[in-house]
Amino acid sequence: MITLCSLWDSAYHKNGMALLASLRQHQPDFRLFVLALDARVYAALAGQPNVEAVYLPTIEDDELFVAKASRTNIEYIWTLASVFTYWVGDVFNPPSVAYMDADCYLFNSLDPLYAEVGDAPVAITPHRWTPSQADRLRGAGIYNVGWTYFARDGYKCLREWRRACLQWCKWEVAPDGRFGDQGYLNDWPQRWGAHVVKHLGANLAPWNQEQYSYNGLTVSDDKHTDQILFYHFHGGLDTGYALNPGVKGLYHEYAGRMG
Repeated sequence: MITLCSLWDSAYHKNGMALLASLRQHQPDFRLFVLALDARVYAALAGQPNVEAVYLPTIEDDELFVAKASRTNIEYIWTLASVFTYWVGDVFNPPSVAYMDADCYLFNSLDPLYAEVGDAPVAITPHRWTPSQADRLRGAGIYNVGWTYFARDGYKCLREWRRACLQWCKWEVAPDGRFGDQGYLNDWPQRWGAHVVKHLGANLAPWNQEQYSYNGLTVSDDKHTDQILFYHFHGGLDTGYALNPGVKGLYHEYAGRMG
């Protein structure tokens, strides 16, 4: 049993339901906590197997209201990722919990990813920018929040991430390298012993897919070949990035799932 948490509003409900469908197909032994950002999502998730829906007002407190007052909607949603993940860990105390963006989608089981992580307290996935994009995107941080993992002995890191995001979580690159909720991850390998995921098929995404070669549901660089575990469909079907022909089949399946 793996424990995941995510969050979405009505605008992302199709993405979230696609994630849920892919989990049921490829990772049936899971529990997904979803922070429903509006009443329509909360109602739609009622009774869904393997899902624990939590309505946003359940977790909103004075700290969140203070943060909400000075942030845009997307900045507040970024803030909620760490806050909700910590809430799930604190209230339910699972052996581990991983935050996963609603626009991720599984193509295989996550078992190889969890096997790689092993007994690490924290695990994060690098952006692995396509070289031609690296200079333009570097300010977004070394690591991507799309899948961010904490074992129980990594909850101290999770608590600190929550505290930092409540204090500052802006859509801008600060002089010290902070950016939204994910600039904070830059020093986690040194500070918290975070494992940096090496699996190429974990958090494959528009910003890194172009540089690899593909054979069906495998992805390769000049050293490794891995199964595609999950793709992060940031931007949905209109990515703004040049797509490697090898990933167009992934987009075709995702489009079909989105209806």
